[in-house]
Amino acid sequence: MQIQIEEIKIEVTLKKVKNLNLRVYPPNGDVRISAPYRVKVADIEHFAASKLDWIRAKQRQMRQVKSEPKIQYVEGELFPVWGRQCRLTISYVNQTPSIELGEDKIVMKIRQTTNRATREAMVDALYRHVVKLMTAEFATKWEPKIGLPVKRIYVQRMKTRWGTCNPRAQSIRLNSELGKKPLKYLDYVVLHEMVHFLERSHNEVFQSYMHQFMPDWRQRQSELNQRENYSA
Repeated sequence: MQIQIEEIKIEVTLKKVKNLNLRVYPPNGDVRISAPYRVKVADIEHFAASKLDWIRAKQRQMRQVKSEPKIQYVEGELFPVWGRQCRLTISYVNQTPSIELGEDKIVMKIRQTTNRATREAMVDALYRHVVKLMTAEFATKWEPKIGLPVKRIYVQRMKTRWGTCNPRAQSIRLNSELGKKPLKYLDYVVLHEMVHFLERSHNEVFQSYMHQFMPDWRQRQSELNQRENYSA
């Protein structure tokens, strides 16, 4: 079904969930709410109305992103890595293409004929690489507190989540976009997913563990999600 709050049209899906969940989806800023079967329409409308400012901010951000020039992956472009801007430096070589992260730059070595798609794939691979490396470090830090190791780490582009986990397999899967954010946010997401090894839901037990291990976790969570359409 569909509801409308002022100028905002919202698609509502009733499903087997515990809470009301609202998301704004790129690229056009479509708004969707998933709601428990038992919730009244009036309650859904009240919930949506309370989120209007946040919805509008998200939609403005998405319109801005759509209007921004497309990244070309050429010399001099800036890419965020761990919260700082790194300038792309390109060297043309007659050998297998490679890419590495320097102090304040990304060094790409490619053939003169290397196309944009290949350059983009190389940058994406760099993000996956650095996120996986730092995830392993953070996992090692938290393992003594959690009491369980991380057996597998996967990193990929994810549309709506910063991370997910499989408690049974003791594996975590992280969004490569975390490589653009300051390291404290990756640290938070790694801990979040590892705590799910101990408690699968986001109940009071889960929150108690998070408060114990990372007292400022809610602040990190809020800051990380403030400008993005993701969740952990």
